[in-house]
Amino acid sequence: MQSALAFLLLLVLNSSASWAQAATLVLPSGVQPSEWKTALALVGLSISPDENGDVRLVPREDRWLLVVVDSSGRTRETAVDAPETEQDRQDIALLAQSLLTPMEFRRAPVPVRVTPTPPPVITVVEPPEPVEPPEPEPEPPPPPKTECDEPVATTELNGLLQRATSAYVEDEEGEFLAAAKELDFVLPCLEVRVTPTVAAHIHRIFGLRALRLRSLQSVRYFAAARSVEPDFRWPDDWAVRGTPLEEHYLAMDPNLGTYDDIEPPADGYLFIDGTGSMRRPDGWPSIVQHFTAEGIVGSTIYVHGADPLPFGTVPQEPRPRLPLMVATGGAAVTAAVAYGFAGAAYGQYRNTATPEDRFVGLKSRANALTIVSGVAGVTALGLGTVVVVTW
Repeated sequence: MQSALAFLLLLVLNSSASWAQAATLVLPSGVQPSEWKTALALVGLSISPDENGDVRLVPREDRWLLVVVDSSGRTRETAVDAPETEQDRQDIALLAQSLLTPMEFRRAPVPVRVTPTPPPVITVVEPPEPVEPPEPEPEPPPPPKTECDEPVATTELNGLLQRATSAYVEDEEGEFLAAAKELDFVLPCLEVRVTPTVAAHIHRIFGLRALRLRSLQSVRYFAAARSVEPDFRWPDDWAVRGTPLEEHYLAMDPNLGTYDDIEPPADGYLFIDGTGSMRRPDGWPSIVQHFTAEGIVGSTIYVHGADPLPFGTVPQEPRPRLPLMVATGGAAVTAAVAYGFAGAAYGQYRNTATPEDRFVGLKSRANALTIVSGVAGVTALGLGTVVVVTW
């Protein structure tokens, strides 16, 4: 019914004077003129290029004030609700044009008896709203692997890393998280050695997943990647400068990390993040691979910090301490003997019965023995400290 009345009012207003059709409207500050284009076109109004329009909309606390100066110079004001839909803007435009055209009343010169006739019935049929076809549902990502059906080669691992990276760039969160989850199950199935570059790529994927899940553990994954590949730079089209990704990636400095020595396995050897080092970081994760004596990958695990290793290791040989202890004792004895001889020489130097021709020799001897005693004492102290620290 409201749309029918608006249509009738539009028919009446379109027959008004051409002056009304040339009127302009001043919109409030911050309102986009493009939102009013259709509504104003229906009544012949246009947007004012300045603040001197015939129609002004002034925002108030809870409603807007519609101010209209009609063709006779009379100012009319009325309050309207702030428009939220296209229909609201059309209603305000129709009201503004109706106020622009003053109503004229004329007295009939001769009373005329008019037989009332019923008004014509006008039926306005609104066109049906267009129905957009539903968008096709995206294909679900492939289910992640949950067990080792067969060994994983380098080609499959690199393809999975590329799929996860592309999904992150395209902001396909479901595909990215599925690929990262599949990477958790693929690592234990590797049949080849992980190179340092691939290890850094794996750490970055896990860091991106933690960042997407709003986990602060992302800084540890990124520190692991930087420790393995310090010269890596994000692609320029990622535009990471000033983003949370850059902040988390640079949060932990791998140069300030500490490392723990790993005892060698009972059989075979280890590779950590693609290198043959026997030291692993205790502040961020690492990829530890155990190889048999024949060079076959026995297992690959993603170790977080100082977590224990699942395969057996043998204790390292104790460091030899007996030579250090003997050297420490010898230096201490030398210091004591030299100090004793220096004291004896000094006593003879101070003795009044000693001939004067021996003063110079006794003085030099006492000074030399004192120096030897001091050097031997410092040496004994240093060697003793090494023995205590390495015990």
